[in-house]
Amino acid sequence: MQVLHAVSMGAGVLPNETELPDGDLMYMRAQFERVVGSRDSETYYMMNPDGNNGPELSVFFVRI
Repeated sequence: MQVLHAVSMGAGVLPNETELPDGDLMYMRAQFERVVGSRDSETYYMMNPDGNNGPELSVFFVRI
């Protein structure tokens, strides 16, 4: 993981090498801040590498 730390942000698609019907695998690499709201919720904020204070993307997980 230390090798990947030098890359600030990236996204891409890994081609499907098998016969599985799920298709290609998409990935996103960035610096995320994790915030736990409660036992049933957490948020990941993708931080802007330019030093601006605002997040670029927010992903919320809530257990129902």
